This record gives sequence, C-alpha cells and structure tokens, in this order.
Amino acid sequence: MTAPEKKHDDTDGVAALVAMAGDDFLKAFGHLSDQLLPTRERAVTVRKLLDGDGNDKLPKIYKTRCNLAFRTELGYFDWLELSENKARLTEFGRVMTGARGWEVSENIVDAFPWKDLADDSIVIDVRGGVGSTSIVLAQAYPDLCFVVEDRPHAVQIAPTVCATRPSVSTAKFNIFGQPRMIEVPGFGAIPAPAVYLIRGCTHNWPDEDVVKMLRHLRNAAAPATQLVIVDMLLPLACVDDTEGDEPIPGACPLTGP
Repeated sequence: MTAPEKKHDDTDGVAALVAMAGDDFLKAFGHLSDQLLPTRERAVTVRKLLDGDGNDKLPKIYKTRCNLAFRTELGYFDWLELSENKARLTEFGRVMTGARGWEVSENIVDAFPWKDLADDSIVIDVRGGVGSTSIVLAQAYPDLCFVVEDRPHAVQIAPTVCATRPSVSTAKFNIFGQPRMIEVPGFGAIPAPAVYLIRGCTHNWPDEDVVKMLRHLRNAAAPATQLVIVDMLLPLACVDDTEGDEPIPGACPLTGP
C-alpha cells in the first residue's frame, strides 16, 4: 500500500473502529485496575510505571486510563490534537463514522418533533465532530439549518465526509470549528438556535465539566431554545429493586441473559 495513512478514507469507518479498538482502547483497558485502585495504592503503581522510586517527588495525578496508558496529563482529545498524533486524530474521525453503523439512524430522526420547527430554524450540533448526526437530520428535514460546532482539529476531515452526501444542501449545512459568536459563511452571525443538539458527548466528560458546558449553552440560549441530549445510560450490572419507584420516561431496561 503506497499510502497506508489513507487506508480508511472513503470507507464506512468500521475498519478504523476495529483498528483503534486494538490500539488506543486496548492500551487504556489494560490500566483499568490502576485507575480504579484507591489513591494511595494508585500513586505507588504510577510511580512504578514511570520507573521512578517515588521517594523524592510527588506522584502524578492520572484521572483516566488513557492518562496512564499514554503517560500524559492531557485529556484524551487534547492529546489527540498533538502534532505527533495527527494520524490518530484522523482515524478517530473515521471511527466516529463507523460507530454510527450500529445505530438506527431513524432514532434521531423520530426521537424529537423536528417537523414542528419553523422553516430555516437553526439547529446547533454541539461537539458534532464530522457532522454524521446532522447529515442524517439534514437529509430528513431539508428545511432546517444545521450548524456543527467542534474543536478546529476535530472538524478538519468533515468536508470529505459531507462530500459523500451530495443530497445535503451546503446552504443549509455548515461545519464550524471556532467559537460561535462570529460570522459563519451562509449564516452570518448565528443567533440563538431553536435547538441545541448534544449527541454522544456528555459521557466523555466529568459531571462538573458537563455542568459548565450546559451553563454556557443556557447563557447563550433564547427563551424558546430547546435542548436535546442523546447519549447512553449505563445500567447497573444487577437488577435494581428501587428503579421501579421512579422509572425514567421512555426507558426500556434490558437485563443480560
């Protein structure tokens, strides 16, 4: 192969997902015990991993398995954006496309009354990556306007993804990698949207960071702006006898065989 770094280009992303599962994810899983150990024991383990005796320096504080696996104090996404991880970052974008493959696209299409929004209503896809979710919505609701916002590095491969979906109007769809309150081609200065959409994002961050994120959105929202969060809820490994007291509306809990 003359250009192995392009082997996942123009694919459905599943091969990229398998490759990253055997690389980044597997390395991180190998440090699960170290990350879950009590602080005192974890500190000793970290010092040993760093090949130091730990007698004359404070232990580094590792908050996640990825920090341990890759010997970094950066968050995973900051680490991905380092210049030496350019190939990993590109692969991650493909992985997110591949991850959509096991989902039913109609779920997001039918889960919210998008059809009730006025024509040209703006939907801001917060941390929307390459725009996979908004592309599905834009195809189903062509009269709405979609703005995908993410970090600049995260959206750099988005144009190649959008190019494979010619039915999406570029006049109604923008992917944007900068703070919101500036001019956006095709939109001008973006007003408060009709909907903030946050899909597959909140599970990546600690609760306190999610609260900050939501507070920023609330401060920028109009009185009628709606918030749609699409994410996963991890059930307990065993049956919870109390969950029937206050069931989550719409939840369909399933237990393992």
